[in-house]
Amino acid sequence: MTTMTPPPARNASENPDYFLGRADAYDDTRTRTLDELKALGAAAVDHATLPYAEGYMDVVIEAQLTHDVVTPLEIELAYTATEMAR
Repeated sequence: MTTMTPPPARNASENPDYFLGRADAYDDTRTRTLDELKALGAAAVDHATLPYAEGYMDVVIEAQLTHDVVTPLEIELAYTATEMAR
């Protein structure tokens, strides 16, 4: 009786293109809006390698999550600081 050996799990982080996509997206987060980053990530799916697009979009998702968490806190802090100054 033989046992089939399952193929190794696909791990995007083993591909250098994944890290290249992350690096490019990280650089772009300094100069572009989230909407622009999403558009570039969508274009990467069609025009770059899949690992590059995955790495790029991972950073875009991280930036979106950070924005979703930080923005309300900054608004609350600004409101509180304004109230305390009165």
